[in-house]
Amino acid sequence: MRLRTRLFLATAAVTTVTAAAVGLAGTLYAFDSEVKRLDKVLAKVSADATDAAPDQISAAIESAADRSFAVQVSILDTQGLLTNVYGVENIVEAAPAIELAEQAQGSPITVESAETYRMSSVAIDSGDYVLLIMPLQEAIDTRNANLGWLGGFIVIAVGLGILVIWLLIRLDLRVMERLVQSAKSIAAGEEVSLPASKRGGEVAELSQALSQMLDSLRGSIAAEQNVHKAMQAFMGDASHELRTPLTVIKGYSELLQKQGADAEFRNKALPRMLSEVVRMEQLINDLLLLAELGERQVGERDRIDLTQIVGEFVDDLKALQPKRTVSVKIAKNLKVMGSGAHLHQLLSNLFGNLRKHTPVDAEVRVSLSSAGTDQVLLTVEDAGPGLPEHYYDDGVESFVRFDAFASRQQGSSGLGMTIMRTIVDQHGGRVRLSRSELGGLKTEIYLARK
Repeated sequence: MRLRTRLFLATAAVTTVTAAAVGLAGTLYAFDSEVKRLDKVLAKVSADATDAAPDQISAAIESAADRSFAVQVSILDTQGLLTNVYGVENIVEAAPAIELAEQAQGSPITVESAETYRMSSVAIDSGDYVLLIMPLQEAIDTRNANLGWLGGFIVIAVGLGILVIWLLIRLDLRVMERLVQSAKSIAAGEEVSLPASKRGGEVAELSQALSQMLDSLRGSIAAEQNVHKAMQAFMGDASHELRTPLTVIKGYSELLQKQGADAEFRNKALPRMLSEVVRMEQLINDLLLLAELGERQVGERDRIDLTQIVGEFVDDLKALQPKRTVSVKIAKNLKVMGSGAHLHQLLSNLFGNLRKHTPVDAEVRVSLSSAGTDQVLLTVEDAGPGLPEHYYDDGVESFVRFDAFASRQQGSSGLGMTIMRTIVDQHGGRVRLSRSELGGLKTEIYLARK
């Protein structure tokens, strides 16, 4: 059932129940008040007649004459005959049953015959009854008329309620219907824009939230497509990287199997084959590490002293490349929660890139400091060749090798940056690449302390 239909049905139900309850209660209360008013008159006349015994008839006539309401005084004898002794007009012509007269002593009752009336009775010594009668039909007709008006009022109230609800929600319903159609179009793969509501309220918030979700989905789809393209490109490069050493190994193996391969050739072929195996092994290991990082989050976390680890890698850099000028500014006692093995891998890739991709005498600046209360910032700058400008805007994307040829020439897989970004992501951080003041690459790594 559509929302509009449910709202209209709910409005009709609430309006009907409310109007019926209030109107019916008012009508019945008015009718009950009228009956009580009649009973009060009958009780007074009956009391006057009873107190005047044995002359109940005269007392009843005198008391009825003093009332401003029509009261009929009649005598019902033991034979069941009715004689009207007082009244401007006869309210009742047919005699009621003796049992009803007996029942009406003390409190009035309602008698339904050709005319409906309230009746009270007073017994006299002869066994006859003095009947005190007041008409009730007018009150009944008024009640029935009020109930008829109530039914008409309910119909009008329901119509007005539905009209008011429709006027109040029609614009919001139109927006929701357009949102539904837009959602169907999006599910069908069509490019659509979600309608905006200027009325405010929950519908506007829903429209805004769906717009934000759609933008997020578009961004995620675009990012996924970029990653997929990058992965395809990388897999092509990786297959080529694997094919090349396999071709070399296969060629040298076939030559070694031939008769007449001398010792000098074997001494040349075996190291060449070994170097290609090492290259393949490094590429495969990097791929396996990426697969491992992508399949699971950081396991058991420890409090890692990042100050100590960075200091050790800086010392290694100075020892391995003594011609390089290294400026160091490392704050003390900076610790993060994470995996020690993964953080060592992160720094190994970072400083390994410095050694492989920058001249041995290029200046390097390393700093480690707090970035607010919940993060640590590691900054490494170099005076090397840097990266093409567009890489600084794109950032580190999965399966993107910044310089595949250079990686191949230097014996690496080119996946170091991707491994670094994956490790940083799993430690609640981020990597930012930019142009260094030294002219090369500036790498900023933010890691969460907790």
